[in-house]
Amino acid sequence: MSATDAIHGDLSTLDLVSVFEALGREAAEAAPGKFWVKCPWSDEHSFLGRTDTVIWEGNGSWPTFRCSHDHCENRNLNDVIDWAESQRPGIIDEFCSAIWTPDGSINKADYQQRERKRKPAGKKRRFSDEEAIRNVERFLGDFRVDEADLWHASAIYPGEDCRTDSVLLFENLYQAEEFVCICTDYSAVPTKTGGKKAVPKGAGITQSATEWIKQIKQFCSPSSLAGAWIRLNPVTEIGSSETGAHIDADVTAHRYMLLESDALPIGLQLSLYAWLALPVVAIVTSGGKSAHAWIKLDSASAQDFRSGVNHILSRLAQFGVDQQNKNPSRYGRFPGALRTIGADSNPEQKLLYLNPQPKGGSIFS
Repeated sequence: MSATDAIHGDLSTLDLVSVFEALGREAAEAAPGKFWVKCPWSDEHSFLGRTDTVIWEGNGSWPTFRCSHDHCENRNLNDVIDWAESQRPGIIDEFCSAIWTPDGSINKADYQQRERKRKPAGKKRRFSDEEAIRNVERFLGDFRVDEADLWHASAIYPGEDCRTDSVLLFENLYQAEEFVCICTDYSAVPTKTGGKKAVPKGAGITQSATEWIKQIKQFCSPSSLAGAWIRLNPVTEIGSSETGAHIDADVTAHRYMLLESDALPIGLQLSLYAWLALPVVAIVTSGGKSAHAWIKLDSASAQDFRSGVNHILSRLAQFGVDQQNKNPSRYGRFPGALRTIGADSNPEQKLLYLNPQPKGGSIFS
């Protein structure tokens, strides 16, 4: 079945230029409504220049795709849609401004407002671990990566001593004067399986990025039996809760969101994060059974952040990605720490990949 069969959007309203740009493929306007792009299948044929492949805006009809190479002679918009959906499921509907209904084509915003009035909000479908694994395996096909592959793909290579990898985060992902909170205190809470799980406790320690760099270079990354956590986004110097802990209102830059999954084996997690067409800035192992991917949003406001996070998480629910990681003051595992409680055979919270300026396409596209 072609991905086109699952599209709900009215393709005559599809912004195909934005689809290419969202997948990390720059579009250059050659004439009104005509754009040069790099062919999605350029690795299968020669590439003479950006004029090889052209897309035309639809202006009330479906947009058009044409690659001048014989290898792509029979490829058209349907093939582009299949390619785009394989890179980022749901992206075609995302960039259609209208959708098809039994009543015809309806502006997306009007349709959503009508549906909210028509029926109460229901519970989102939950995917079992087995379903999530099958969905990811179908999405990835034969694509797989490991830690070494991510290291080689990294724009900035993590060092040999993982205990000081966190310096790279502070040097590349934060401004020198921005305050960053790290927590090593924890509470051990029981799990459903009868074990123990460590959760961060207290306000943590908040310092400027410059101060953290000095401390880590001298003493290595802070750690405890539970490892360590970091609030991904910069915060105020002092948290506004009664305990001094930071809350969402204390976030000073809505820059990063967190992806993690306990449903997938670690190999599938790494491969998924590497294949998704999202701006991944960092991938960090938790020292347990998961890896954390940091996604760069650079939202202008808390509202924009919330909208972006909700959209991404809803699209990734089928892959077993944790749907709770919505708030901007969220903790993630801090690279450089060593973990005992809940650790697997490799207790290092290790930085695997770092790219401060991701383009938005998949890491290996």
